[in-house]
Amino acid sequence: MKFSELNTYSRERLRAKLSAQAKKHGFKSGKDHPNYRGGIKTSREGYVSVLIGSKYIKRARLVMAEYIGRYLKPNEIAHHINGIRDDDRIENLRLFDSNSSHTKHHHKLRKLSKLMLEA
Repeated sequence: MKFSELNTYSRERLRAKLSAQAKKHGFKSGKDHPNYRGGIKTSREGYVSVLIGSKYIKRARLVMAEYIGRYLKPNEIAHHINGIRDDDRIENLRLFDSNSSHTKHHHKLRKLSKLMLEA
């Protein structure tokens, strides 16, 4: 495929053409790819996400949803109490109703640790 041809293709058509060429040359994708990890990935920040359908969802949110018996609202935060981001045990998770209350919690913790260091 020539570079000049790229502009003449729609996104879907281009994706299909490139995918067909990749398969022709033996490239694998999805579950067949050697780097596939069973639908589980860890972000640079250390959060573990699980593939559900076609979306990755943070495992902490899934654990909390299972525990409370409903899906979490988009604004709700599953907080890791001990700060270890891949420790998704329910004993280590706390639910905040908003990002604002989660941020206030972290400010209180910083203030407390600062007071402890000064003493």
